[in-house]
Amino acid sequence: MEPDQKKPRFLLKKTQNDLNEVLENKESSNTKKATKSAANVLRNYCTERGKDYTKKDGEFYKKSSLNCIREGLARYLKKERKINIIEDPEFDSANEIFRAQLVELKRQGKGGTEHKEPVEEHDLNKLYSNCDVSTPKGLQQKVWLDIMIYLIRRGRENLRQMTKATFAVKIDAAGNHYVTQTVDEMDKNHRENCDRNATIGEGRMYENPQSIHCPVKTFEMYTSKLHPDLA
Repeated sequence: MEPDQKKPRFLLKKTQNDLNEVLENKESSNTKKATKSAANVLRNYCTERGKDYTKKDGEFYKKSSLNCIREGLARYLKKERKINIIEDPEFDSANEIFRAQLVELKRQGKGGTEHKEPVEEHDLNKLYSNCDVSTPKGLQQKVWLDIMIYLIRRGRENLRQMTKATFAVKIDAAGNHYVTQTVDEMDKNHRENCDRNATIGEGRMYENPQSIHCPVKTFEMYTSKLHPDLA
């Protein structure tokens, strides 16, 4: 290649619109919705100033909800008004009151996160009984049900972007086969994390040769049926 045809080392300078698009894409759609919702809460509060900080039904917000609203307000005001309500010294007293309110909510039993009840075994068996692995659709449903149960830690988030290259079958020191996630994904709460391998290998979906629902067996069956050119 001639010197004058050499590919430039540095990209052309981005326009302000390009930079704005990068900033806009930095946050997930759920984060943007949370920010908008938090701004609406603030507007409603300002309209009804003087009332307790409650929901529309009159109940107090839980600790997790208040933190979510606060983070949303912080993002909104930092972007729109260049104000940081969490770190700016002018808001020290407000933040102290906020922390005191969280303590009070915890005292009232509204401080923790409400976890869903685990799926009972007979309900799991009902789900699996509807997955006919002798059919393409049933096999796919069975494999994704296994992946959701054993490996996916954030519900359906990023599920559509995952491919067969996202996972791999490995063998542990005892000779047992298992499926694990080998490619990390960007989630809504950790979009700036530079350590892309932070969660790789956290979960393991082990084989169960005695079970007709062995997750490793059906995973290997499913991936073997996919088109060879699919990554």
